[in-house]
Amino acid sequence: MPDKLSDGVIPTSLDRHRRLFLDRLYRDHIGNLVDWLRRHYGGGPPSPEDIAQTAFTKLTALDDIQRIEKIKPYLYATAVNVALDEIKWIKRTVAFSEHELHRTGHALEEITPDRVYEGREELTLLSQAMEGLSDKQREIIRRSRFLGQTYARISAETGWSSADISRQLSAAMVTIQAATANGSTEDK
Repeated sequence: MPDKLSDGVIPTSLDRHRRLFLDRLYRDHIGNLVDWLRRHYGGGPPSPEDIAQTAFTKLTALDDIQRIEKIKPYLYATAVNVALDEIKWIKRTVAFSEHELHRTGHALEEITPDRVYEGREELTLLSQAMEGLSDKQREIIRRSRFLGQTYARISAETGWSSADISRQLSAAMVTIQAATANGSTEDK
């Protein structure tokens, strides 16, 4: 195997020396770097561990690592740049998501225990109201509201007239609205 730098191949001894140097550098600084990042940027996201790993990866990718006079400040500066880039990316992603949600008419809402409880209560009321309907009314609601079928399609598949479907659906909706309205006002 060639042992000259002029051949364009890193001699095995230099490659081994580089690996040992980087391994020692990693062991000596990873813990302190992660702790420092956590104190300055929090627990994440981005996670301090990921930032530190990326900083070391960038450092190991350098061909002329021996030219760096003060390796620790260089490593920390690289980690800061990685952290700032990640934070900017997260902010841009959140801003884009919020913009898209707003543009499409959706609001970004926080899920809270109260909202989960209220949602479950509303589902319970709706379920109870549905149980009070006739089988025919439940089938019409299932087909029209959940499956999106038209009166004509429901009529064709069930043999019920469109007028009967309309009457049954209207009566069922009045029953459901009354049951859910009464249940929600009883809670307050």
